[in-house]
Amino acid sequence: MAEVMKLPEESLEEAVPERRPGKERRLVLRLLDYWRGITGDRNYPSLNDVRSDDIADMWPFCFVLDVSENADDPLLRYVGEEIIECYGAPCVNLRVSEIRKDSLLDVATSYISEIQRKGVPISYGNSFKSDNGEGVLCRSILLPLSDNNETISLILGGANYLKNPKSK
Repeated sequence: MAEVMKLPEESLEEAVPERRPGKERRLVLRLLDYWRGITGDRNYPSLNDVRSDDIADMWPFCFVLDVSENADDPLLRYVGEEIIECYGAPCVNLRVSEIRKDSLLDVATSYISEIQRKGVPISYGNSFKSDNGEGVLCRSILLPLSDNNETISLILGGANYLKNPKSK
């Protein structure tokens, strides 16, 4: 079981202005900025609004969860190459309950119920020990998507990580 330590939650609404000037380096903030841009004046964008070509540098670190059929145990519809490489096995079409513990995907999907309850993007920084005992630092974001602009049907997620050599 992953040892997860949640770092202080950032209020994304307060911490990030609508548009940041210059080039932001942090994946979660760039993905949030993209999500805000495609949302426009609606409550939520749809998956059709997400263009992988527009976020080609981030897309390998992204995943899409389908919560439309089973909100308590969503299905991974898309998983980017970097996330798959970190996970170490195919993971598309896995249910969240089937995700291996002690993994980036496990930590990045651990707050799905919170995004469903609040209906807003949420980002966390976490640290955990992988199944081989190696310390890993990560930051992830979950962004709601909707087919009808009212009900969250999908969640766009993004996560990146840094292995911590001092924690072994």
